[in-house]
Amino acid sequence: MAKRKQITKRTRFRVFKRDGFTCGYCGRTPPAAILEIDHIEPVVSGGKDTPDNLITACFDCNRGKGAELLAHVPESIGDRARRIAEGEEQLKAYKKIIRARTKRENADILSIEDVVREQFDASFNAAFRESIRSNFLPRFDASDLRAFMYHACAKTGHPSRAMRYFCGICWKKIRASGS
Repeated sequence: MAKRKQITKRTRFRVFKRDGFTCGYCGRTPPAAILEIDHIEPVVSGGKDTPDNLITACFDCNRGKGAELLAHVPESIGDRARRIAEGEEQLKAYKKIIRARTKRENADILSIEDVVREQFDASFNAAFRESIRSNFLPRFDASDLRAFMYHACAKTGHPSRAMRYFCGICWKKIRASGS
């Protein structure tokens, strides 16, 4: 068996630098880990000492992998950073959408509550607002819900009875539509 050629210190440093001095398998960094160079495709399987076949590995991961061939090349630090940054941007956009929806829902609920204020000088409690948000706003336009509330106020003459009547109208329409 031919003697294995040593990887130069220069190549070793370039691979460490490219990988951000981080184990490509577990993500550990010095001083918590001793870093080594690992062949992605093992030398015994024909792997070369080229930078594309070399990865930074901590002592434990390199010994654990041994001469096995990886099913895939681990994600590079740069790729991981880009993926995390993309995830953060998506989360930021999602939160912006949720805030906009919540703001719209709050305005819709307030417009329905204005009907009760106008008729009885009364307001909704927090539980009733959330009931409208979760049960009725997903199924009806705010203008329809205002019309239901006007009808309920006209029929009952009392705020708490009007709110119950309003819910009855909504649930009846939901059952009738089968949704």
